[in-house]
Amino acid sequence: MKTSNKLLLGIFSIIILLTTIVQLMVYAKYKRGEYVTFNRDDYYDHVKINVPPTKFVSLIALGSCDLINSDTPRIEMREGRSGTLSYKVVNDTLIINGDSTLTNNAMAGGTRNRQNVKLYLPVSVQIQTAFCNVYAKGALDSAHAPSYTVTLTKNSSFGISWADNKTTYFNQLLINGGFANIDLDDHAIINDLNLSMAHSSLDSKNALVKKMTLNYDDNSTIALSGRNLKALK
Repeated sequence: MKTSNKLLLGIFSIIILLTTIVQLMVYAKYKRGEYVTFNRDDYYDHVKINVPPTKFVSLIALGSCDLINSDTPRIEMREGRSGTLSYKVVNDTLIINGDSTLTNNAMAGGTRNRQNVKLYLPVSVQIQTAFCNVYAKGALDSAHAPSYTVTLTKNSSFGISWADNKTTYFNQLLINGGFANIDLDDHAIINDLNLSMAHSSLDSKNALVKKMTLNYDDNSTIALSGRNLKALK
């Protein structure tokens, strides 16, 4: 083998070795919990819109809406991305529409405003959704476990906000689902889950539910882990 070829082969081998070492180091840090997941939202400016306090909130055509307990009601989204989103207050209801130009047929087909919206609301506010995907944010300590009351309609879904595989706590989840999907999370601990379902589905995954009240019709499907069967009342 020519000297030049040997040199190229040696350089190539060193590159592969260094790449492997870096990957192993990153994996080791991840396993030790030292790796911090990149949060893209932290690097963008956000718009915060204070909204008047109301008893009810109606959400329409939001493809990614995070629900967060807060004493001060407000909407938060990435700056310059509000786009077609609009809101108004009618009597005691705050109505947030992801895109008022969408027809019912378009929304039924899955079209949504996919911009992430963070919605901060007091625990007493009742939320109703149509053609929405909403995600409830839990607490990292049980002392501050939040509660949510949500009515899901028209192909809406309810899930748990991503928390980097950390355990998240919820006090009470009161959910009514009509033509809806409810998915819990492996790392969620819920003190009280009260669920009514019609033409809907529930997947508890490996969440821990301490107390569960479940009402459903013949057109609903339910997937419960073994330990959650014991929580049924």
